[in-house]
Amino acid sequence: MDKLEEILLAVEGKKSLPIDRTQWPVIRLISFKTFNRSDYHRIRWFQSKISEFFQVQLIAIGGGYGCTKISFAVEARTVAEAQRFILTMLGSEEFRNLGVEAEFRVAISNEPYIRSDLKTGKLELSEAAKDKKVVNVTAQEVLLMGKDTNITKIEGGVSNSNLAIGSGSNTLQLNHQPEFKALIELLHDMRSTVDHDSSISPAKKQEAKEQIEAATDEAKKEKPKKSLLKLYAESLKSIDSISSSAKKLLVVLGVVA
Repeated sequence: MDKLEEILLAVEGKKSLPIDRTQWPVIRLISFKTFNRSDYHRIRWFQSKISEFFQVQLIAIGGGYGCTKISFAVEARTVAEAQRFILTMLGSEEFRNLGVEAEFRVAISNEPYIRSDLKTGKLELSEAAKDKKVVNVTAQEVLLMGKDTNITKIEGGVSNSNLAIGSGSNTLQLNHQPEFKALIELLHDMRSTVDHDSSISPAKKQEAKEQIEAATDEAKKEKPKKSLLKLYAESLKSIDSISSSAKKLLVVLGVVA
């Protein structure tokens, strides 16, 4: 049975939920921040995407406070298939991108030992892992590109302009996204509406406020993740008093509500 909700409650109480014994192989994902219940939907999204892309189930079985650690049992049609997934996924760019979007930063397998920095693509492998040829072409390319680059060129301005950062012929273009200001204002109004809505049960009201706060925090980031904001908006559509506002959120995000 998946214990994600219990794990996040334990983390909020600065405790750990012991890992149950399982016949399935286990991977551990670590964030560089402390999660709380507002992260629930993001982690569920991550689990659903892993199932969709890799045809395995990640079942949360334990975790702890600090740089939040969540251990997942890897369930597939057979144990052998689950083990093959572990041997390939830590070097997979798709897996790393999903992990980073869920705000995990490190993935670890103990049998064999593989440690993947999800953000940089750098891998630490035991001899047993090397013998099984875990590192795939994608991961090797990421490692080659992981070298430090001196920034020699900065161009740009202020609000509603673009910023270009580069070295030599390599330039990264960062675009200002003014639509997130409107999104934050809309979320603020939704929070006020929920606060004064007496038709919502206390539990539902608390859950909605946590989702709104999580969406607001995400929208304020330098590089907000639209996929997470869409997830929050879809969930908030179920509340009558803010359903129309949640649909407006989806429109702002470029989704037909």
